[in-house]
Amino acid sequence: MGSLALGPKHQQAEAQPQRQQDHNEPLNHVTRRAPDMDSDKEMSAPVIEGNDAVTGHIISTTIGGKNGEPKRAKCIETGETVAIKKVLQDRRYKNRELQLMRLMDHPNVVSLKHCFFSTTSKDELFLNLVMEYVPETMYRVLKHYSSMNQRMPLIYVKLYTYQIFRGLAYIHAVPGVCHRDVKPQNLLVDPLTHQVKLCDFGSAKVLVKGEANISYICSRYYRAPELIFGATEYTTSIDIWSAGCVLAELLLGQVIDFFVNNILVLGLSFLVRLYLVFDSSKEFPALLQPLFPGENAVDQLVEIIKVLGTPTREEIRCMNPNYTDFRFPQIKAHPWHKVFHKRMPPEAIDLASRLLQYSPSLRCTALEACTHPFFDELREPNGRLPNGRPLPPLFNFKQELSGASPELINRLIPEHMRQQTGLGFPHPVVAHRYAAQLQLCCPQSPVSYSIARTTHAHMIASGFKPRGHILNRLIDVYCKSSNFSYAHQLFDQIPKPDIVARTTLITAYSAIGNLTLARKIFNETPLSMRDTVCYNAMITGYSRNNDGYASIRLFCEMRQGGFRPDDFTYTTVLSGAAQIVDVEKQCQQLHCGVVKSGTGFATSVWNALLSVYVRCASSPLVSSSSLMGEARNLFNEMPERDELSWTTMITGYVRNEDLHAARELLDGMDERMEVVWNAMISGYAHHNSFQEALLLFRKMRLLGIHQDEFTYTSVISTCANNGLFQLGKQVHAYILRTEAKPTVDFSLSVNNTLLTLYYKCGKLDEARYIFNNMPVKDLVSWNAILSGYVSAGRIQEAKSFFKEMPERSILTWTVMISGLAQNGLGEEAMKLFNQMRLEGFEPCDYAFSGAITSCAALGALEHGRQLHAQLISLGFDSSLSAANALITMYARCGVFEDANSVFLTMPYIDSVSWNAMIAALAQHGHGVQAIELFEKMLKADILPDRITFLIILSACSHAGLVKEGRHYFSSMRVSYGISPDEGHYARMIDLLCRCGEFTEAKGLIESMPFEPGAPIWEALLAGCRTHGNMDLGIQAAERLFELVPQHDGTYILLSNLYAAIGRWDDVAKVRQLMRDRGVKKEPGCSWIDVENMVHVFLVGDTVHPEVQAVYKYLEQLGLEMRKLGYLPDTKFVLHDMESEHKEYSLSTHSEKLAVAFGLMKLPLGATIRVFKNLRICGDCHTAIKFMSRVVGRDIIVRDAKRFHHFRNGECSCGNFW
Repeated sequence: MGSLALGPKHQQAEAQPQRQQDHNEPLNHVTRRAPDMDSDKEMSAPVIEGNDAVTGHIISTTIGGKNGEPKRAKCIETGETVAIKKVLQDRRYKNRELQLMRLMDHPNVVSLKHCFFSTTSKDELFLNLVMEYVPETMYRVLKHYSSMNQRMPLIYVKLYTYQIFRGLAYIHAVPGVCHRDVKPQNLLVDPLTHQVKLCDFGSAKVLVKGEANISYICSRYYRAPELIFGATEYTTSIDIWSAGCVLAELLLGQVIDFFVNNILVLGLSFLVRLYLVFDSSKEFPALLQPLFPGENAVDQLVEIIKVLGTPTREEIRCMNPNYTDFRFPQIKAHPWHKVFHKRMPPEAIDLASRLLQYSPSLRCTALEACTHPFFDELREPNGRLPNGRPLPPLFNFKQELSGASPELINRLIPEHMRQQTGLGFPHPVVAHRYAAQLQLCCPQSPVSYSIARTTHAHMIASGFKPRGHILNRLIDVYCKSSNFSYAHQLFDQIPKPDIVARTTLITAYSAIGNLTLARKIFNETPLSMRDTVCYNAMITGYSRNNDGYASIRLFCEMRQGGFRPDDFTYTTVLSGAAQIVDVEKQCQQLHCGVVKSGTGFATSVWNALLSVYVRCASSPLVSSSSLMGEARNLFNEMPERDELSWTTMITGYVRNEDLHAARELLDGMDERMEVVWNAMISGYAHHNSFQEALLLFRKMRLLGIHQDEFTYTSVISTCANNGLFQLGKQVHAYILRTEAKPTVDFSLSVNNTLLTLYYKCGKLDEARYIFNNMPVKDLVSWNAILSGYVSAGRIQEAKSFFKEMPERSILTWTVMISGLAQNGLGEEAMKLFNQMRLEGFEPCDYAFSGAITSCAALGALEHGRQLHAQLISLGFDSSLSAANALITMYARCGVFEDANSVFLTMPYIDSVSWNAMIAALAQHGHGVQAIELFEKMLKADILPDRITFLIILSACSHAGLVKEGRHYFSSMRVSYGISPDEGHYARMIDLLCRCGEFTEAKGLIESMPFEPGAPIWEALLAGCRTHGNMDLGIQAAERLFELVPQHDGTYILLSNLYAAIGRWDDVAKVRQLMRDRGVKKEPGCSWIDVENMVHVFLVGDTVHPEVQAVYKYLEQLGLEMRKLGYLPDTKFVLHDMESEHKEYSLSTHSEKLAVAFGLMKLPLGATIRVFKNLRICGDCHTAIKFMSRVVGRDIIVRDAKRFHHFRNGECSCGNFW
């Protein structure tokens, strides 16, 4: 290309000879009728220097005209006429139009000849696209016919429309481009040859499935209805709609016919628009009226509805699944034959109706449109233009026929043209056609799988026997569609499978983890047939299935067999080695092997080696700082680094807790890679450095680095885990403001993280609102809301939500089981655990933990032991969460020795384990041992948390260790920086009141930094009940009546306080007050497990089938107890009655009944374990001590506060509980 000179707009290079106009060829002088074509003289313009974007040469050209509009120019050296379109350059946008045009080469697409850059006096940079020059547009052709009051001859309508679809078929199928602005102005027409070309690809784009696109695209009048409905994941069918609109304009032709036939359809608005466009010359109006006019989207939709009728809900969902407003007036479709004039061929009407469908999937494709009978005239053997000239080339198809069925090609290409085009279907061509169809099948696509099966079925039906590459392609498609049985059947039909088929199956079986079959096929492959690709497939299989040793062994075997590894081999074997390398020497050996091989210059190999160093640095067997130093040296030596290199290095520093080095590396980057910044933010979040994470997030925004869903999820997670709700809410608002049309993946991941933020910060109702409005939900979304309900203790809502869930995972079941267990619904939790197993879900260690916690709540020791055995059989015995649950279960079931055994045999112990064991000691009355274990915990460098101090203060309270309790309460703030909360104060007050230190307890309450709540006054009232402190007890009760007026415990304690000193009138008043306020006392009950059946006893029980035998046994046992000095303590009878009746009342307490039943039913020597929902009364405590002495058996009673171990007339609590 030489110098270019700009000519006048749309001016022909040479004047056309004048002759009489022919009715059948009016286009010869279209260019002479335009008002801007008055001069044939070439206009001069100043020459501007521009840099050639292709060759780097300097080109001289004359540039002028409005930005974005093509201008006619001439190459001064060659005289060639071209068109130039100049586009103002903007850093924000890439030259997509240039990139797309370079991909395209087709007779019906305008060709790009050259491009160069130029500048203006204002230092504006322009890209100049130099294209072939075509003198006319279809818009001007239509305007010409309209101005002459003529309708375009039908042969031209067919010819032009056919070429439009031929061009669309090419751009849709080969480069995969959607034009997005098909209209008459963007369709070029050569008036001499009548060849049509698509032009102006400024709005064009390669559509990627799942990627959102802008919906405000395409020129008005030609916008597909799905765009009007706001669809963002549309397809190339929007071009088909636009082409259908163009076809309709060509068919409508003369304006007056259109007006007369359609005035009733289009109404008064059309009549007004008709008069607005009349020429001032008052001749017949030169009107170009589109089929669906409208000044805006709403107007255009109304016009579409007038013709096609109101779309159904299904049609709207097909256009935009996210559209929810279905309020449209119900209008019937207007018959298509009434839209066009009466003489319109039915084939034309049929084609228009197939193109202009609401549902994009129902519109025919561009290639299918070309086969329509409307174009049969063009396929006639002697077809010519009305002036006798030959038709332009119509059947010289290129790659757009790849994948087309033989039937479609038969309809598309006439018989007389097949021999010329080479598409006559001799046997080799059929094979090529099948191969091309299979080549278009994409991996893991249901549609592709269907195409492959249909193609395969067609082969079988036609008697075609596939061989070689076609068989291999079929096997490959079946494997990638996970239909391995078909693939293997085909493989077995091959007498001598080649290396491609074998490698395909090895890759497929390795991908699904079936290494046995993969290795079998590999071993059956002769050594002479194997190649590097085959070895790579097997090594990759081992590496992906976490068998690093096997991948290295096969690599060594490959080297010994004389096969040369390539970059992919080293990358794969290093990935496998990274799973097992844990010493520095091994890292260095692998490094040397790569260097010696001479293939270590590929970035992928360097990245894999870097990953080996980084993973090895995390091994406890090596010095992390030493290996990270080696990794840094390797990183510095890399000739080229990509995102993975930077991310691997920063992640390595983060894993080794060297955040300073990671940040230093990030700050030293020249490029701003969002993936690397995301890794750094994630590292900060993982190490609870939330301030640094948020500062880095802000810096990303300031530097203009793109923030994606990974950025937002890391930041929101940081806010959620640190309780920074307001900051998280601000991030949420920022996302709503900046991400107007997020992709589905973006919305789903960010919304799921937002659900966690809101429910963790106590905003569960807001989280549910977000959930209800999510356009797409997955199992993570459902599990997040379920976890929120469970965490908030809203267990009934959790149960309802659980039932609504469309699908469940093992996590779903685990959350629900744990929630039920932690909220005192152990029996329901066990039922749900069993239901989970019946539905085929194999429980994980966390599910077992929830079930074991249920056994702890129920006191179901035998069930707990069965679960323990199942844990061991399934390999979960080393699970930390399961072991912690077992400690609690055994402790709460009264088997302290087993709890201690689990604790001592745990391979790893965390703070939860220590807390569980200290709590077990405290519950069983071993306060001193609990303190000793706490001190061991401190020596093991395990820092205590709030829960630890709650437990140790409870231990001191149960054992009456006032001095130690004061010390630990003080050390919370002084030594560990933990401010005591209400729970800690309540336990300290309980300790002081149990020991009668009421003055100190009152002083502690008065010094609290917050108002005392119900737990504080409950602890004070309980102490007053124990020591008979009437005045202080009444004061505490009054405060409780204000705070929790419906809590039955307050009334019971106050009543007991009055009863202890014989103030029966006050007892009666308290009980009457309960009745007046509708407060009901929780009934006392005790239960015992005998032969895997739980037996429950109530106070004065008459329901249990063997209760009479129990009463009789107690009466006999009471006689023996009295011989040893037992006397019923009637002060624990809370009703005013005769002494004899008081003794009988005491004998019917539920814990006595349960103990007696156990003594009757359990074999001699078996420990009696009884559980009670309330505190054991003083008389029962004394009576059971005597029982243990009389029968000579161990009796364990767990009440609401602690365990009591009775043996030989003594209790582990030392009478202090």
